[in-house]
Amino acid sequence: MTPGLATAPSTAPPCPDGHGAMLLRQVRTGSFYSCATYPACRRTAPVLIDLPCPRCRAPLTVRSSRKTGKPFTGCSNYPACTYTASTTPHTCASCGRPCLGLESAPGAGSSTGHASGGGDVDV
Repeated sequence: MTPGLATAPSTAPPCPDGHGAMLLRQVRTGSFYSCATYPACRRTAPVLIDLPCPRCRAPLTVRSSRKTGKPFTGCSNYPACTYTASTTPHTCASCGRPCLGLESAPGAGSSTGHASGGGDVDV
């Protein structure tokens, strides 16, 4: 998708100010939702991933560092919860769900990295 263009996926959250659905915007640092009536309404929302935070159980989101621009995974409940992981989620080969940890070698023990079930996720 070209940076700056917007789409309206079926999972888009509604605008908190009641202006209808939000649009998915793609920029060079990632993607986010913004109100369809921009510039009249400047509300935005992060794109949430299907992984709960290991500390507070809120959804996680992929963000970019201000200093380096590198992506990282952080809690959507920031600043109340300051959980971050230096990895970005990938699809687990064994179960097909989003995962933060590294895939383990066969027979090396359980290392799923799922925030809900142990593994490589540090809390």
